[in-house]
Amino acid sequence: MRKKNKQLRNLLLAVFITAALFVSIFYVLNRIETVQYILNTATSMSEWKIKLKSFDLSPIARSIKISGIEINNKSNGKSITVSKCKIKYRLLDILRGKIYIKNLEIDGVRASLSKEIKKSEKLKHLDVSKLFFIQNIILKHGIVKDIQVNFGKDVYISSDEIRIKMGPKLLGSTELQLRVDGLSVNKDQNSIIEVAALNIETSTSRTKWTEDIPFVNALDGNLIANDIRVKYQNID
Repeated sequence: MRKKNKQLRNLLLAVFITAALFVSIFYVLNRIETVQYILNTATSMSEWKIKLKSFDLSPIARSIKISGIEINNKSNGKSITVSKCKIKYRLLDILRGKIYIKNLEIDGVRASLSKEIKKSEKLKHLDVSKLFFIQNIILKHGIVKDIQVNFGKDVYISSDEIRIKMGPKLLGSTELQLRVDGLSVNKDQNSIIEVAALNIETSTSRTKWTEDIPFVNALDGNLIANDIRVKYQNID
């Protein structure tokens, strides 16, 4: 009887230690300071720097919530900010080596692409490590709301909502589907082009993606635009 009680105590102690270790690791990884340190280390050799305001990982809900995202490139002045982001993932696929994003919600995107790329400046392709990471990403459903991309001080493109789907195809390329609602090209607060809805069904080779914005390159597919309105204005 004593032997069985001792075995039971040892089992309970092992379970307690394992649970305490798991909780401790989760607590450390779920701290914004830890996440920021990991991001700083990962981008130490890159011109792009990433800062977050808050980070919340929920293993039970299999979701990640992030707010106050700031991505900056000091060398060319480009920047991207995101108000908030929510990611729902499938744990089983991650354990298999695939980053399967079941649902992605992004709100409040602001991008500044003020510096033009010179003709002599060649876009660099992604290195092998980044390419390997990106090729394992599958996005089942993504929605981005309230987007504005600035080109200089006066010209900007805005959209109410963008829906995204991305995943691998049989022959090795990547299927990319986009639906853009409420697209508008503006200059000096005046609308130049308005498109009610824009549907894009295309495929792309991720090996041809670039290190810089817009990242995606070599698209091949169809584009359908509905209800286009154009107002002539010199945008030079």
